[in-house]
Amino acid sequence: MQLYVIVASAGRAEVCSELADWSQNLVTPDGASVTWLLSTPTEADAPPSLPPGWVALTGARGAAAQRNRALDAVPAEADYVFFFDDDTVPRQDFFAAVVAGFEAHTTWVAITANLARDGAAEKVEIGLAEASSELAASEHRGDTEFTKVSELYGCAFAVRWASLSLQRFEERFPLYSWLEDLDYARQAMLRGELVKLNSAVAVHRGVSSGGRTQHLRLGYSQVANPALLVNNHTLPIGIALAKTLRPVVRNVIGSLLGNQTEFRRERLRGNWMAVSDLIGSRGKAHPERILEL
Repeated sequence: MQLYVIVASAGRAEVCSELADWSQNLVTPDGASVTWLLSTPTEADAPPSLPPGWVALTGARGAAAQRNRALDAVPAEADYVFFFDDDTVPRQDFFAAVVAGFEAHTTWVAITANLARDGAAEKVEIGLAEASSELAASEHRGDTEFTKVSELYGCAFAVRWASLSLQRFEERFPLYSWLEDLDYARQAMLRGELVKLNSAVAVHRGVSSGGRTQHLRLGYSQVANPALLVNNHTLPIGIALAKTLRPVVRNVIGSLLGNQTEFRRERLRGNWMAVSDLIGSRGKAHPERILEL
């Protein structure tokens, strides 16, 4: 059995190094081999040294493009492919839990993790030691119950390669891959069931970005990206509107209240620019325009 793990990263060599060290303690299922594919824009974005089982790939920039670069390197005979953010740490038995789930349920094509903590959602940065404690505390929650879902959380999920080997991420999201995991999930649903598996436990540390957030560009992506998915017929307009309105409303409120007014106004300006472009192009979305902003 061949397992491949894809990690897309940029400007966070130290975080990648921590994950690489962590990976050495993960249990490999009997009879399985695990290959880690680290996809970065340049060699400088990766740690200077990687442990055995890790392969460095370079040349693409942007989370979607970097993941696709790694997917192209996965051989046809692979069994399961895992996706981790560079600041996600899976529990020691993560691979075994996912493989057992896939082997027991042939209709499953993707499994998303059960997060013990999510620093990104909590807006806190979880240290490696704290993440380790959280995972240790979760060990008694090792049941194999699952919930059918319609989304995959990009920080930690896995797919059945035989079902999804031809599927790729939307590369027209050049810098901020807003909703690229939802787009991937919507396509995967056409091929089988998506589930959240209780025994596949991980912690998303929510480590701060390695680069400065460009709020005007992010605001543009918050509107243009879901609009493109509607254009592509992978996302119903109702879901797209809900995904768009949530950050826009936050930006409106944040531009008036609190201590984030400056960057919220920049995001709101990006939101409005994207709306104006959509009106001018009769609903045709062009997320790539953020490269001009």
